[in-house]
Amino acid sequence: MRFEHQAIVLGLVLSSAVGVRAADRYVAQNGQTPASPYAGWATAASNIQDAVNAASANDTVWVADGTYAPPLLNAQVVSITKGLALRGSSGNPAGVTIDGNGTNRGVYVNLTSPACVLIEGFTITNCQFVGAGAGVYLKHDGITAGTAVVQNCVITGNRAGINPERGYQLYGLNPLSGC
Repeated sequence: MRFEHQAIVLGLVLSSAVGVRAADRYVAQNGQTPASPYAGWATAASNIQDAVNAASANDTVWVADGTYAPPLLNAQVVSITKGLALRGSSGNPAGVTIDGNGTNRGVYVNLTSPACVLIEGFTITNCQFVGAGAGVYLKHDGITAGTAVVQNCVITGNRAGINPERGYQLYGLNPLSGC
């Protein structure tokens, strides 16, 4: 019995020593000096996509209050292809706006491997896309296990193709929650 307890304690010590802790990445529009990997507010990215690109699987990207438009030459404000959490830092959707400038998709999630995505605390508006899912487009390949949750968000004023009511599109992923 004593040996079993020692083995359990050793296992816990080893797993915590080699375990990988998810990191936080930051986005702000406060005149900071952006520096990858955007590990603090002083070096926060100035657009959401840069911080998502710098993030590893299971990281959290914190977005400060402000209005975020698509980076140059991007079809969307943010594209996510790995598991991570994208969160408005205030928790108030009115404070953090993803704005497609009337020409771009807001959030595009495409999972091709088992992963979980959380999008929380944003207003997603003024997005347009020729196909479906102008404001939010959530997709996975249908083979791998994956999930995406959009919660505590306001999705409004988006237009997909000629249909103003297709502001979001969900393919094989969990639906909206509290939006």
